[in-house]
Amino acid sequence: MPIAMDKDTRFAYVLETDRVKETDVPTFYFGALTMGAWRKMNQRAKQIDKCKNVEDALKELCSMITEHLVGWDNMTNPSTGNPLKFGKNKLADLITMNESWELIAGIKDQGVEASDRKN
Repeated sequence: MPIAMDKDTRFAYVLETDRVKETDVPTFYFGALTMGAWRKMNQRAKQIDKCKNVEDALKELCSMITEHLVGWDNMTNPSTGNPLKFGKNKLADLITMNESWELIAGIKDQGVEASDRKN
C-alpha cells in the first residue's frame, strides 16, 4: 500500500536548533504528502510573496503547515514549563518565521533524514 494511503503513517521533524538536545527533544509530526499535495504546497509557497499584506501571508504560511501537522512531542509552555497539549491553533505561538519555512521544507522532504541530505 502506498505510504500516503496509510492513515497511521507520520513523519517526525526536529528543528535544527533542537537537534543538539539529547532528551525531551521537541518533535513535530506530519502526515504523508502525496505528489499532488506536494505540488499544491509548492505553488502556495511561491504565492506567499504576492499576498496583499503581511497578515494574509502569515495566515497562509501557518495554514500550509497545520494542514499536514498531526501531532507533536515535548513541547512545553514557556511560561509554566508544563507540557503543551497538541493543538494546531497553537502553532503560530510556538515557532519563528525562519522555523516556519524550515518546517515547510521538512514537510516537503519527509522521510529524508538529515544525514541523507548531505549525500
